[in-house]
Amino acid sequence: MFGAMHEEYYQMFYLLSDHRGIEKWYYNTTSSVLHTRDLEKAKEICYQYLELLKRVNKIFDLRVFYEKEIDNLDTVIEEASHTIENMEMLFMGSVYDLAKFDEQDFVDEYLSECYAEAYDEKLDYYVDKAMSAESNAFAELAEEAKDEADMLLRQIEELETLAKKVLKLFKSLPLNDIRIDNTKK
Repeated sequence: MFGAMHEEYYQMFYLLSDHRGIEKWYYNTTSSVLHTRDLEKAKEICYQYLELLKRVNKIFDLRVFYEKEIDNLDTVIEEASHTIENMEMLFMGSVYDLAKFDEQDFVDEYLSECYAEAYDEKLDYYVDKAMSAESNAFAELAEEAKDEADMLLRQIEELETLAKKVLKLFKSLPLNDIRIDNTKK
C-alpha cells in the first residue's frame, strides 16, 4: 500500500533527458496529477494500516510470547499513529490546495469575470490570457506545496519502514508455539 502511495508521489515529477543522455527529474509545476480523492485514499490506507497493526498486536500480546520476552507492537503503533497524525496535518495544507485546484474551473471563472470584454474577435485573446493566468496560479500552488509534498513523502517512507519492520518481527515469531483451543466458548 505504501509503495503505491510512493509511486503516486513520483507522478508529481517528470523526467527529461538532454542530448548527452543525462537524465534529470523535475518537479511538475505545469499540470495537475494530484486530486483530493488521492489524498482521501492515502488517508484511508493509513488508517487501515493502523487498524491492521492493532489486530496483529493481539498476536504479539499472547501469553506464550510474553513468557518468551517477545515485545508487543505498542511502541510501533504509537509511532505509526504519530506519523499518520503528521500526515493528516500535511493533507490539510498546501498539498490539499494543490489537489483541489481545477484548471477548467479557474479558466471558466476568469472568463466569466471578463465576459464584458471577452466577446467575438477578442475571445481568443482572453482565452489565452485565462490559460496563462491558470498556468501561473497552478505553478505558484505547486511551488508552495513542494516542501509539504517532500515531507509527506518522508512520512510515507517512515510508514513503509515500519511496515517492513513489523513484517520482519512477525516472521520471526515462533508461531508453532501458539496453541489454539477452539473448544471453549
